Amino acid sequence: SQGLVENGAKLHNTGRRINVLEETAKNIEGLIPLPMGATSRYSTANALGIIEERGKLHILVNNAGMLPNAPYVSDKSIPENATLGASLFKDQSFEDLNATFTANTSSPFFVTCAFLALLEKGAR
Repeated sequence: SQGLVENGAKLHNTGRRINVLEETAKNIEGLIPLPMGATSRYSTANALGIIEERGKLHILVNNAGMLPNAPYVSDKSIPENATLGASLFKDQSFEDLNATFTANTSSPFFVTCAFLALLEKGAR
């Protein structure tokens, strides 16, 4: 981010938590904080409207994502012979999987689709 801004890019930093965005912007002069939840079509459309007012977009980085509840990665008390499959089956729910899939797969698709016309303008 810093290198892009230092070389003249107008960089919008998006995320759900405005306080985190503003804190980051304090450390990178010229960085523009813009609240946007990638899993919310309303929030994405709002951010799109703000950036549309500025004209075009050259680069879109879809960096939103999440990890499911993963005790098999961090819990040192899990026996060595516990398998990943058994741990996932025991500890995951359909809701966990759907939330992870939405954040990691569906939201990049929809965010990209939303900003595609602006990226096309930026390519001209």
